[in-house]
Amino acid sequence: MTFNYQYTKKKFLITRPEHKFFDLLIQIVGKNYYVFPQVSISSFLDHKFNKQNLGGAFAHIHQKSVDFVICDKNYIEPVLAIELDDKSHQREDRVKRDTDVNKLLHESNMPLIRFENHGSFDKNEITQRLSKVLELT
Repeated sequence: MTFNYQYTKKKFLITRPEHKFFDLLIQIVGKNYYVFPQVSISSFLDHKFNKQNLGGAFAHIHQKSVDFVICDKNYIEPVLAIELDDKSHQREDRVKRDTDVNKLLHESNMPLIRFENHGSFDKNEITQRLSKVLELT
């Protein structure tokens, strides 16, 4: 089977503000946790349950992702999802998507923390908010 699509490698995996935030996350949690950027929700939520349309359940989460997932270093267990919300999150389609993501993660007992993305970040604020969910030493 031949596809008539063309692709090129992206220069960067994440945006400049996301990279700044990633660097801070590594400083704050890197001793005990791994930080993974741009993670598909289907990578950390299980959709396989009896009496559920598996294809529909997978399709509902497959094209959604979060900006960061923090996992413990022992088992690579996802322990926290993080979203950076810039002004695009005020658009109607993004508000609907964010509401859906909030509900999905809440119902699956996956903590989610949202940070406002204005291009700069306060390390103390990030540390304080993360420490409510993670053991930071």
